[in-house]
Amino acid sequence: MDLPALFAQCRAEAEFYRVQIDAENRLAPAEIVALAAQADQLPEMARAWLKKTGAMLRRAGEETQPFRRHPLAEHATFYEGTAGAKRMLVVGFCGIAMRMNLPAPAFLQALPAARCDVVILADPARAAFLGGVKGYAPSLPALVERLAKDAPATRYPGGIRCIGTSAGGAASLCFGLLAGARRAISVDGAHPAAMMLRDVPDLDRAVQAVAQNNQLT
Repeated sequence: MDLPALFAQCRAEAEFYRVQIDAENRLAPAEIVALAAQADQLPEMARAWLKKTGAMLRRAGEETQPFRRHPLAEHATFYEGTAGAKRMLVVGFCGIAMRMNLPAPAFLQALPAARCDVVILADPARAAFLGGVKGYAPSLPALVERLAKDAPATRYPGGIRCIGTSAGGAASLCFGLLAGARRAISVDGAHPAAMMLRDVPDLDRAVQAVAQNNQLT
């Protein structure tokens, strides 16, 4: 993302906020730091936003976590850490605001790049990931298979950890069961049935199938 160029093209506040939100939902901490070094080239609104975001990063940790961003699809992003042989994979499921309850750089800054890689997934349909991730995988089971190709379990002797916020909470728990994650948590989440969403039985059937398989083994 060439943010200086994108900000320079903005002619109205609404355009600026669209660029800002897109950046907040995608950038890694080091990209924010690099952008701050060019602050004198940016409009005043962008400088104020960077100052606020930089303060948020410092609250999460003084040392910038050196994740490197690799887009997998429009709504699936892989952040490569610096971990060695014992690294783990953290899979994040965004809520309806298309973020982990806070901007991606702040979320990543709170994680140790020396111990993990991170994947952040968003659901533009705002349907609690019942239809997977648009342009990447059409269902939660398909999402498990697709991610297993892009981030094979053999790379992660430390295992998989899942976290979902708000409408991504149930998806985190279900994905964790299907993928054999060591831990899966929901933060401020709810069952999709409480959100008046369709196709909820698909999620329940996936969970029940895992439970039955575990009973057999």
